[in-house]
Amino acid sequence: MNVIGVSYDAVGVLHAFSEKYEITYPLLSDEGSKVIRSYGLFNTEAKPDSRGFGIPRPGIYIIDENLKVVEKHFEQSHRPRPTAENVLVMLLDKKLESNVKTFETSYLTGRIGITDTIAYRAQLLTAVVDIKLKDGFHVYGKPIPQGYIPLEIKFETNPNFEIDTFEFPKSKEFRIEALGETFNILPDKISLRTFLRIKNRPESGNYWVKATVTFQACTDEVCMVPEKFKFEFPLRIVNQRL
Repeated sequence: MNVIGVSYDAVGVLHAFSEKYEITYPLLSDEGSKVIRSYGLFNTEAKPDSRGFGIPRPGIYIIDENLKVVEKHFEQSHRPRPTAENVLVMLLDKKLESNVKTFETSYLTGRIGITDTIAYRAQLLTAVVDIKLKDGFHVYGKPIPQGYIPLEIKFETNPNFEIDTFEFPKSKEFRIEALGETFNILPDKISLRTFLRIKNRPESGNYWVKATVTFQACTDEVCMVPEKFKFEFPLRIVNQRL
């Protein structure tokens, strides 16, 4: 499973581009746009003498081992652009292996990470959080009775990028009669994905993506002490269009 970029540019141009921007996935030259046309990606609305002529429509095709297109995804424009790792994680559910940190208690294990360590203007990265609870334990979603701590993932704000809110899985109501309270219990396995968006005009530099994970795990009878974990992930931003 891999990402491949296809361009109408010549091999030499793609080689120079790949080296300059540290591209880690294959770039294939399709001079004459034969493959691009065959997949319906050629922009026929652009005039031959225009600047945009030959530039494919901003699309992502998921192709199986038989070269059959099984999914199509298109953007409104060529920016923002998803990174290769973003495509693998968001569209193909690849497990993030690098730039990941773990957290663990006696009743819970978790992973949090960012898909990329370098990004360019208007690129889309992915923030990932995976949590697995041991049998008999659960964590809460919102709303929650006063005095208890729900599962929350917060990222520190930065003027050069923004992170979308995580969409949590559906919870189920759970009544604890001894407390006279009703809680919203999240699933035992939680997998969260959301976009980290590089701004259109960021300031080039080395930054940290800072995150905090808080939660309070409970059983049907007792609640544990609330936990808080803090993480930092390096991110080099380059104010150039890729």
